[in-house]
Amino acid sequence: MRLLTVDKNNESQRLDKFIMRYMNKAPKSFIYKMLRKKNIKLNGKRAYGSELLQSGDEVALYLSDETIDGFFEQSTLRRYSAPPDIIYEDENIIVVNKPSGLLSQPEKKGDTNLNDMLLYYLEQNGSYSPDVPGAFKPGIVSRLDRNTSGITVMGKNLAAQQQLSLAFRHHTVKKIYLALAEGKIDKSGKVDIMQKKADGNRVVTGEGSRAVTLYRPIGSKDGCTLLEVTLVTGRTHQIRAALASVGHPISGDVKYGGRPVNGVRGHLLHAYSLTFSFKEGILAYLDGKTFSAEPPEAFLLRSK
Repeated sequence: MRLLTVDKNNESQRLDKFIMRYMNKAPKSFIYKMLRKKNIKLNGKRAYGSELLQSGDEVALYLSDETIDGFFEQSTLRRYSAPPDIIYEDENIIVVNKPSGLLSQPEKKGDTNLNDMLLYYLEQNGSYSPDVPGAFKPGIVSRLDRNTSGITVMGKNLAAQQQLSLAFRHHTVKKIYLALAEGKIDKSGKVDIMQKKADGNRVVTGEGSRAVTLYRPIGSKDGCTLLEVTLVTGRTHQIRAALASVGHPISGDVKYGGRPVNGVRGHLLHAYSLTFSFKEGILAYLDGKTFSAEPPEAFLLRSK
């Protein structure tokens, strides 16, 4: 028998998910069979798998060490020499400034990406141990396109990640972007369109789901206008498709009709700030807090 004690990083999740992380090679059918046979118990009582765990709960596995260890595969982290550009960190979250050209998460095995860079950073400072069975694996909650720079956030424990995910899903996090759009724009405006995903990792407008985008001009230079952009909805490539639909594609965004910019890879779109709204829960102390990420130098040279 092996007794597991639930810590803060693993609370607020279902028991079956916790066991599947602890024995990550075990088939789901095996886990549920062991629950039915009462070989897995929670706080000394029969368990069903749907129970939500709390810190201090005890999970008993009435299995041999050989069986348990045989169902665990240790993960390894890629080493990164350059540390991530961290704006803010506490015991629950990391707010980071992603550079343009870096994936938020890997698209295929071996991709250099911000999520793995942060995991390696957490391992180095002792906040995450990939070799511990059942350890919660932190992840980025608000992803950015490869060539969109700017602010994004990771939950360091399950409770924080769940609360962040709900906030982004329900649009209670205020996000402000900076976009350098082609052409001169003198007035603030709203783009209210329908869009849907199409082939070639792009979206088309005119049908699909409603996408609402607000923009405000800040200044103009060299035939472009720097815009402050706020998302009312959250769709794939929403800002890029919205500005292109009104004849002002983002500078460098060739996928949506923009012209390439010398010395700049990709488009000039930057996630500038996040303002949190948490009235309760583990992240209530962040209610009303705003974090911002300065645009990269190449962006600033073209926006002043």
